[in-house]
Amino acid sequence: MVEHGWCELVPRLLVVPDHDAREKVLATMWTLRHPCRRQFAAHVEPLERLRDEYGRLAAVEEQPGGTAADDELSYFTDLLRTLNRIISDVTVAKDEL
Repeated sequence: MVEHGWCELVPRLLVVPDHDAREKVLATMWTLRHPCRRQFAAHVEPLERLRDEYGRLAAVEEQPGGTAADDELSYFTDLLRTLNRIISDVTVAKDEL
């Protein structure tokens, strides 16, 4: 995957406006985080913008009357958690280089 440029292509898909598509991109980035760490580190700014967006959406979702169920993680909170993990992973790796 690295040799065929996937590490550069996958993060570019973060600009799509569809949350479901972004969810799939983030899941792919998490899966590829080790071989693609260096390339993903170059995309921290877009990841941080998404983190801000999903932080706001998760806050709304968690408010009384929001869509979050008591016994399960809400959709946007789950995306926010994934973003935090990816950002943390690629920035720690970046600092170690």
